[in-house]
Amino acid sequence: IIGPFLYFILRKRGHLQTDLQLIKNTGKILLASIIMGALLWALSNFILPSLEESTLSKIMEIGILVTTGLVFYGILVQVFGIIQYSQLKALFKLRS
Repeated sequence: IIGPFLYFILRKRGHLQTDLQLIKNTGKILLASIIMGALLWALSNFILPSLEESTLSKIMEIGILVTTGLVFYGILVQVFGIIQYSQLKALFKLRS
């Protein structure tokens, strides 16, 4: 709900300009997000609840979920052709 609202506000104020590549990839991005969410939901509900209820266990569970989500989403965007590895690498390259 907040995504479309933010899109229209930013677009109206001139802070966001969409290009053809973004429009073409929107469906793929949504699909990758849904698949990642399903994986994290399954991981959280079926695999990780077997851990103890201690604070350290909960911190580890959050760390596992975040790391798994990042890695899995990164793999999905590569598989779906949303962004190439070289483009991703250029985004994080330190500017001197």
